[in-house]
Amino acid sequence: MSRPGYVIKPKEPTVLAGQSEYVLDGNDLMISTRVDTSHIVPGPIDLERFNDALARTLSVFPTHAGRLQRPSDGKGHWKASIYYILLTNDGVPVTVVERDDRTEVPSDSIVQSPWTLTNGVNIVKYLDYGLTEPVMNVTIIRFTKTGSTSIGLSAMHFMGDGFVILHFARTLSQYYQGLELLDPPPSYNHERVSLESVDTTAYAGMPFPGVKHVYSMRETMPHNKPGRIVPVQLTLRIEGSQIKQAHAVAQAQIREKDPTAFLSRQDVLVALLVYSLSHAEPDISPIQSITSLTRGMASTPSHTIGNALLWIPTEPARDFVSETIATIALRVRQSLAKARDPGYITAFNAVHAQKLEAIGNAELGRDLIMRPGDMVINSTWKFDWTSAHFGYPGQTRFYHTLINGPRFVKFFRPNPTLLPDGTWKPSSPDDVEINLFLPNEVKERFKEIISQEVKNLGVVGSIDFIE
Repeated sequence: MSRPGYVIKPKEPTVLAGQSEYVLDGNDLMISTRVDTSHIVPGPIDLERFNDALARTLSVFPTHAGRLQRPSDGKGHWKASIYYILLTNDGVPVTVVERDDRTEVPSDSIVQSPWTLTNGVNIVKYLDYGLTEPVMNVTIIRFTKTGSTSIGLSAMHFMGDGFVILHFARTLSQYYQGLELLDPPPSYNHERVSLESVDTTAYAGMPFPGVKHVYSMRETMPHNKPGRIVPVQLTLRIEGSQIKQAHAVAQAQIREKDPTAFLSRQDVLVALLVYSLSHAEPDISPIQSITSLTRGMASTPSHTIGNALLWIPTEPARDFVSETIATIALRVRQSLAKARDPGYITAFNAVHAQKLEAIGNAELGRDLIMRPGDMVINSTWKFDWTSAHFGYPGQTRFYHTLINGPRFVKFFRPNPTLLPDGTWKPSSPDDVEINLFLPNEVKERFKEIISQEVKNLGVVGSIDFIE
């Protein structure tokens, strides 16, 4: 049952008071996608306090209370390079829903598919110059049988990536509790680099996997098209002690050839997935290009508003047949080291911004279904998502979305667990939850291979699979 919705406007003056618009950087123009999250707490939320906290949060994030301006060239097309948020302070719609479900979510995975925890913002309305369409919605779900409450946020991706929505949620949570903020205020002054000011010749041939394939935004998203065979979801949970064991073995193997070589724990986990998936699907091309999504590198402050993301692909393997988990992990590490070159970052941002502007002007969206040979790792493992707990520390669960295509993988810190006796088992920042989709006929073979490779790396105990 839904109650009548309402709109919360920012408390004024906002941090951008006196400014009429906020110009979006080209790298922000992920127009075809949105970011949806839910924080579920095991008790009620006081709506009056929540609404006040939301108004204060929007005062710090006034862009989220604005409206997208889509300038026309007079011929019905978007005009390049002029995308901005009108700082109208029109506010954010809030919907309150009551459900009598016996459980809040159907599975124990952080990734929920299908997604039912937010009233998502409408992408197509922006194409029709919908200047009244909000860029963010809030959905409060009261689960009457469990007593829990879901606080759902849905924002257009051009407003910011996952870190921005976590920053928003943490600010909202702290204001709700009447506590000091945990983070510095968002920065609205990140450097915008034009292609004309950058010498990209030194980085000729730089790949851009995030814009390799596109589709018309007026059509159904490729992963939602009728008749498509949808891969099945699989979640892996690996304990921190197991990760440490696997990392130690892979690190030792690579240092036999180079005593100075360094691998991170995530490098090894990514390599474990790549090796296992490639061998589980021998009839298609092995995974050669492994793209890591990273944020806040070099001069970009971690609290920058918008999409401060770099898509960093590895070099292809010289000989995949002879590759090991350790050598795959080293390729991942080498790609990330290269991306710390300030010149590379500047060139990437300039060219990537131009590409996003071009497909946006053409009303094209990014088709993120990975083709054979490609994999993307979108990791927020280091983010403490449940730190936005609204007064329920150690008892708040976080949920998110993931494109239901193969080889697009997300890493998270696991949620705390409610035990049969009613107490909560906290999650460890060293543990990881890995979410992915894969063909149903491949699933069991993949589970067998990765379980064996974990043993080969000296890991004690088995990893957990959630289906």
